[in-house]
Amino acid sequence: MKQAFSYEDWAMGMMFGMAIGDAMGAPNEFQPSREPDNYVRHYMTGGVHNVTKGEFTDDTSMALAMAEGFIEANDFNSALIMDNFLKWKNEGAYSPRGVMFDCGNTVHAALRAYEKDNSNPFTGSTDPMSAGNGGLMRLAPAIIAGRYRDEAVHFAIETTRLTHGAEEALKYSAALAAELWQQEALDDYADLKHPTEIDRHKVMSGGYVKETYQAAWWAFQTTDCFEDCIIKAINRGHDSDTTGAVAGMIAGAIYGYPAIPNGMIDGLQWKYEIEQCTHGLMRVGRRKTPRSEINRIQSQLPNASASAGDVVMVDGHKCICICPWASYGGGSLSLWAIEGHSAQLTSRNPDMQQGYISGTCIKIDEKEMEIFFETSALHQNSKRSDVLQLDLNEIGRYDTNWWE
Repeated sequence: MKQAFSYEDWAMGMMFGMAIGDAMGAPNEFQPSREPDNYVRHYMTGGVHNVTKGEFTDDTSMALAMAEGFIEANDFNSALIMDNFLKWKNEGAYSPRGVMFDCGNTVHAALRAYEKDNSNPFTGSTDPMSAGNGGLMRLAPAIIAGRYRDEAVHFAIETTRLTHGAEEALKYSAALAAELWQQEALDDYADLKHPTEIDRHKVMSGGYVKETYQAAWWAFQTTDCFEDCIIKAINRGHDSDTTGAVAGMIAGAIYGYPAIPNGMIDGLQWKYEIEQCTHGLMRVGRRKTPRSEINRIQSQLPNASASAGDVVMVDGHKCICICPWASYGGGSLSLWAIEGHSAQLTSRNPDMQQGYISGTCIKIDEKEMEIFFETSALHQNSKRSDVLQLDLNEIGRYDTNWWE
């Protein structure tokens, strides 16, 4: 058993990484790319939007509006999120300066359409030429709110579709959600990225979603710490706040909140609001699953023919067989972990806590035959929780319906 990446560190890293990249990139927006000996390395003032030090732009403002919608509904609710976007547009909510600024044309058109007719919140243009980065830049809340990878990807697509309906915009949002959920660059999406050896002068940083995704991953894959990733991303110039925001999400999710330098956190405006939103999103992402949903999933598992380590997908839920035949109360049954769902387990490892440990299976690694199990501190409203990385053979009992 090893202590693994903290769920809170992942979520806080992603949200703060997004906001820091946005705020550091804002003064450099629409400027040409810089040479390394002239890199911007800290918060600045000015730029086309005359930002103050540590002030973020539309990227983070829309993410906070989206987060509040998830928290209020304890799920995805398209109308709530669009209503919050309008509060930002018309009232300056979610913005440190109290007014909306730096709103892209595609987003603006979608919000105007929703103001005229709010019967359909999905007002994003499907025109291929409208595949901007306005959905990608704000994805962190959608990913954190997902209980399991496929749900996070679904939320990423649906929140993007509110303002950006082009197929390419949806494709890159889905890819980023899948990768940040897994906390790594996945081979499935390697063809969407730049090769790391590309000449940096060929790395574009415009408002097109493909350029932003590629530039952000390039900044991450050619550096080895959070700070260097952000600095490299924002100094590509052009749409530097959004490249910074997406690179910050990537670096924050993979390196974690503790890897962010204190100065970057301390200099950011609205730290408290971002932290509170993150904890609210964590509660959404760990909401309990109705017994009816668990029963439906379990009824489709191949219990009789399963072997330990078998992985199946049931309605988008990844499930792994821990033990095909476990003795319970004089009978036998198969034990399965379901990604994104609450459970209670015991361990055979003498170094671990004895008795039942309650929490959530947050990730299944079928290659290593392991599960990542977040302990229940979060469910008890603690600010911290531990994530245990467990081999299947370390697990004794495993009960998915313990909390009922």
